[in-house]
Amino acid sequence: MSIALNPSFYTHVPAEKMQALAHFRERLHYEQALIAGQTWDYLLAGNGTETILMLPGVGGDADTLFRYIAGFGEYFQVIAPNVPPTIQRLEDVAAGLHALLAIEKIRRVHVFGMSFGGALAQLFVRRFPQVVDDVVITHTALPDPQSAARIQMQRWFFRLSPAFVLRDALRRTFQQAIQRAIIPQIDPTERAFWQAYFAEFYAVRFRKAALLTRVRLLHEYYAMPPFPNTDLQYWKGRVLIIESDQDEVIDEGQRGALKALYPAAYVQTLEQYGHLATLLASDTLMLSVRKFLLTQQETA
Repeated sequence: MSIALNPSFYTHVPAEKMQALAHFRERLHYEQALIAGQTWDYLLAGNGTETILMLPGVGGDADTLFRYIAGFGEYFQVIAPNVPPTIQRLEDVAAGLHALLAIEKIRRVHVFGMSFGGALAQLFVRRFPQVVDDVVITHTALPDPQSAARIQMQRWFFRLSPAFVLRDALRRTFQQAIQRAIIPQIDPTERAFWQAYFAEFYAVRFRKAALLTRVRLLHEYYAMPPFPNTDLQYWKGRVLIIESDQDEVIDEGQRGALKALYPAAYVQTLEQYGHLATLLASDTLMLSVRKFLLTQQETA
């Protein structure tokens, strides 16, 4: 299964940015696997001896991570799945990811999760610590009752909204967030590219069922009991936390709680950056993650 790029959405974007995405989509096609009655779509790239399991946030999908997949594919094998829209529980997501790795004969992974993907990464390492070497989590938080209540209100709005209304509302919200995003010294064409990308995404690939599933799972995550301080005491891997000090989604208290749970973690704080740094400052994040993981390779 492949994704065709529609150039009409990218008329105000430099040709080289559009062509990079088009080239990525021409080279990679979604693989499919049937796991416990659920159809998993996933991208598989690179041919390194080590593998990165890459988990996207709520607002996009595996294709949204195309720069990371292409960049890390030079050093690692990368597998980037989409959560099936028919899946019911977080436990099913973790089990499905583990089964997907088995299908691809992947014995160990570095897990890289962004925002909601960072929540999944934390769950996965607790459920299957024996297959995880390292965890990288960016712009994410821990279970939190207040966040659960906020997400529950969003679920109510999303369920009641017709798909076409929801599509337009989310497209405008994302594009406005990109325009307002706090990213120092950003090239204006980078904002233009991602605004065009999400215009295409919501016009062509948005599915209400997929969104409702992700939001339901996010609510389940935030409503969970707190993680015990000792549940990873026998796991030998490392954690890298990347955060933004101006994150408009994950507040200072949530960022502090995350770092307190992982006191041995390496932490990079992006100063004067917001939540969308994972998209708009991908080069900065890739450099940090690559250094973290390749340092481990060199000392292994």
